[in-house]
Amino acid sequence: MRVSQPIRPYTSVHVDWTHRSLVFVNMPLPLPRTGDGVIGIDRGCVHTLASSNGTFMDMPKPSKAELKRLKYLQRRMACQDRTNEARGGKTAKLASKRRRKTLSEFNALQGYIVRRRNDWIEKTTTRLARENILVAMEDLDVQAMTKRPKPRPDPAKPGQYLHNGAKAKAGLNRSILSNNWNRLMKRLQDKMDANGGNLVIVPAAYTSRTCHQCGNVASENRESQAVFHCVKCGYEANADVNAAMNILSRALAKTGGGTA
Repeated sequence: MRVSQPIRPYTSVHVDWTHRSLVFVNMPLPLPRTGDGVIGIDRGCVHTLASSNGTFMDMPKPSKAELKRLKYLQRRMACQDRTNEARGGKTAKLASKRRRKTLSEFNALQGYIVRRRNDWIEKTTTRLARENILVAMEDLDVQAMTKRPKPRPDPAKPGQYLHNGAKAKAGLNRSILSNNWNRLMKRLQDKMDANGGNLVIVPAAYTSRTCHQCGNVASENRESQAVFHCVKCGYEANADVNAAMNILSRALAKTGGGTA
């Protein structure tokens, strides 16, 4: 942030990357719009965002080397904690200098990953708000989507449980949460409001199974995660792009803007 720029309500000021102070002063200034387009956005796990015009926007993820380093630092801190406990240090105040150094390195790497992700969110939502007068997204209950599956007691063996897909569901939950769907929508909402645009939220039901060409709804239309092939009219497209086009059509119908 430059000194000459006005401080907006959502401006955050970082001090040595560990302390954050929020400043609320005035209403946000309108963003300089460069276009009056309309676009539908489908949020996903493989691609963070897929648009109705066929483009994909992918949030930067931690590299294998970064994840490996984070895991190493966590294990190192665990070993240092056990050493400190053996010496009688059972609280964080009695942590050794090496343990504090390891924690500082862990926080620095974790902070770098978070700042890189947030930077992508800010730049992507700013571009969408500048280029479009209307952005359509589906209404997703992320909290409900990331709930743990209920345990399935085995009726034949009391006290034991049947396979409930918890491991696969945990992987899906991590993928959903790592894409920060709620933060993306919140930041886009702030910026669309600031420039007089409109973020339209539509029901998510059957957007991925509905053919944008003929309107046929069938689970068989979705051949795979990426391929949409209508069994009625033969229309083929990327599944996420087809869903984004359906989302845009619903938003235009909702606002009286015609069809996409």
